[in-house]
Amino acid sequence: MPAPVEPVLQAVLLAGGTGSRLGGEDKALLMRGGSTLLSRWLEELELRKIRTAVVGPVHLRAQVREGVDLVQEEPAFSGPAAGILAGARALQHSGQLGEGPSATLVLAVDLVSPGPVLEWLLAQLGAATAADAVLPRDESGRDQYLCMAVPTAWLQWRAQELGPAGLANARARTLLDGFDGVGTLVRPVIPAELGADIDTVEDALRWGIDLPGAAGR
Repeated sequence: MPAPVEPVLQAVLLAGGTGSRLGGEDKALLMRGGSTLLSRWLEELELRKIRTAVVGPVHLRAQVREGVDLVQEEPAFSGPAAGILAGARALQHSGQLGEGPSATLVLAVDLVSPGPVLEWLLAQLGAATAADAVLPRDESGRDQYLCMAVPTAWLQWRAQELGPAGLANARARTLLDGFDGVGTLVRPVIPAELGADIDTVEDALRWGIDLPGAAGR
């Protein structure tokens, strides 16, 4: 019996959050351990040779190496579903995936532990079939749509179905509407420390994020 074919991986990294609960700080440019969250994510993705599209504003270009797409949903800041589709379209147009199954990782730049998150998510994906989507949930049962893996063919189909305008102001979960008719949603519980993200000043301080002016808030 032939060995299972490993899926070709690509990633959409959402890096356009407004940081409204962080006093307007750009989440992608927050510093941890001497590096921005964005650069930490890109380093881990490049280490694993995962082709990536970053979704965020143009001022992030200095943080994104040549050869990595930087795109933004239209209109800007119109929600995660539109951002994910913008990234998926960019990846589809920028190169060939080759033969065999492919999966797209959907990731948020403010997840604080890129390497461990990727190792965990890839392990879950490796235990699934090519037709499955891995949709983690936290210990309370809440789905983590910005830390998931979806068959690339499904995302490409949804991008085509929804058209150039995408899904302005729609939630990420909309992208999986109808998926249960073609594949299985695998829903493992993600360890709390891996699902940690930076939404508030308290989150930033807890995870050693260099947040300018945080001490005075």
